[in-house]
Amino acid sequence: MKLLAAIPWALVVFCLAILAHVFKMPLEISGVIGLSFLIAYFVAFGVEFAKSSSTSVDDFIMDLVFSVLTLIIATAFMSYQLCKGHTFYVVDAVGILVILFDSIISPWNAFKASKKDISMHGL
Repeated sequence: MKLLAAIPWALVVFCLAILAHVFKMPLEISGVIGLSFLIAYFVAFGVEFAKSSSTSVDDFIMDLVFSVLTLIIATAFMSYQLCKGHTFYVVDAVGILVILFDSIISPWNAFKASKKDISMHGL
């Protein structure tokens, strides 16, 4: 379980979406690949939220670093897609929104859980 908690799931799914763009796979929302990515984004968001609810200080810092890194990569990818005039699918927009919400909600949830743990243990 510790290995699953160490993986930044939103970053993994977004990098797979970038690879799908590189190999020119169709990411329309009506296709199987597009729907698979939508499901993967929402599962990754749920896993990220769940793993941030029980965390140590080291896990909190790593979660924060990967959230910021994922947000930077998503912003760079979106900017590249829009500036070059490439196709920007609904799946891309959903992925960027999931990453944005993950980078806001997961550190907040981890901080809330850490604060509760500190008050329970009297540190």
